Amino acid sequence: MRAINDRLKAEVKDRTKALEKKWLIEHLVNNDGWVRKEQAKSIIKDLKSSDRSPSTNKHVSVAWKPSNKLYYRDIKIWLPEILLTGHCYPFCPTCKRNSHVSRRAFHSNNIGRTIIGLKQNYHVLTCQYECG
Repeated sequence: MRAINDRLKAEVKDRTKALEKKWLIEHLVNNDGWVRKEQAKSIIKDLKSSDRSPSTNKHVSVAWKPSNKLYYRDIKIWLPEILLTGHCYPFCPTCKRNSHVSRRAFHSNNIGRTIIGLKQNYHVLTCQYECG
């Protein structure tokens, strides 16, 4: 999950090379913000292929292990300003508007939350927003 978070930060903050494809954002837009556990093998392959790009500057130490496939969970990426068209930021609970809301930062110490569902569990990744 940390590798997905690092790649997402690089793509959202435009720290990718000029000709480097923003494949993760494209994947999220096409899949309503979901990275499904069934797609883990191809996502890991894409993360490893983009591993040596200057965008992430980190080595991806994730490996696909079919024996561990029961441990993979779906991941929901909640970035409405990217996944939806227009100015789709969350509303500020104080001023009740979203016109001054902007993305502040991505979480570094706690990158995701685990959601315990009735039928299955999944993770949610998002960022911090602020009203300025």
